[in-house]
Amino acid sequence: MSIIIIGVGPGDQEYWQAMHDLDNNQLTMVDSKGNKAQRDLVTFVEFDRHGKNSNDNDGKKLAAEVLK
Repeated sequence: MSIIIIGVGPGDQEYWQAMHDLDNNQLTMVDSKGNKAQRDLVTFVEFDRHGKNSNDNDGKKLAAEVLK
């Protein structure tokens, strides 16, 4: 399972910090039995940076970032 979180609203780095912590690509997630995740499980994307409010008015940048 993959979890994609899209932050909507006027957030800044401090506001979205908990979501960035969940999307920490530098750490490997480990379950309660010590098994390491085989891939990135959580992705967080800020809508205002990549969505219709950005310079990319057709949403392609948002879609690419979500699917990355």
